[in-house]
Amino acid sequence: MNKQKIYISTFEIENKGSVQIPFAAKKFIEELQKNNFELFIPLKWREYPIIEKEIDECNALIALVDKYWASSTWKASEVTYAACGVGAFFKNELFTPKPTFIYFLEKIEPCGYMDSIDSLIYLPDDFNEACNVIKNTLNL
Repeated sequence: MNKQKIYISTFEIENKGSVQIPFAAKKFIEELQKNNFELFIPLKWREYPIIEKEIDECNALIALVDKYWASSTWKASEVTYAACGVGAFFKNELFTPKPTFIYFLEKIEPCGYMDSIDSLIYLPDDFNEACNVIKNTLNL
């Protein structure tokens, strides 16, 4: 199988020095790992230029969206950079947009800015179906 690295955009919570991700995100990540996806899961805050470099080094981005993720300008920046090359501080003119998948961990309204990005790929709720959409999009 041709492995492609996927950047996981999820909201992490620091609790007593331990970084944790929401249970629903963990379940989806486990499903991706079972399907042999190579994942890059950042678990701490970094400066925007570092985040953009990490996204540049991946083949796609999956946003695992819950109400906390949706309220984060940091997470919005990850999606807009991956899908459009528009970063927090500048636009990368040489950037090739990456497949950018959106998976809702809970029933919430999509963030307003998402409506303006035509290339976003909304994944179905079912884990297996979502994995198949990702595989087909990435030609795996």
